[in-house]
Amino acid sequence: MGQSRRSANDSLPVTERITFVDHYVSRGQTLSDIAKRYRVSVTMIEGANPRIKAHALRVGQRLIIPMSGASCPPRPGRCPPKPR
Repeated sequence: MGQSRRSANDSLPVTERITFVDHYVSRGQTLSDIAKRYRVSVTMIEGANPRIKAHALRVGQRLIIPMSGASCPPRPGRCPPKPR
């Protein structure tokens, strides 16, 4: 992110900022499930992850989730799964 964009984001109220969190796909999760968990739309997730295939998510796959700066993401799913 360029310095001018960063400064512009810093000057916004926290409720108007966009932040990004990592989510690692768990077994059985769908994009709809993940969108509901973070209270964002499937379209927003797809926009932040242009190479994902909604019908072919893989366990452990990393997704970038765009969120409002005022949101506090839930803790589970933010860390990659432990190797077996």
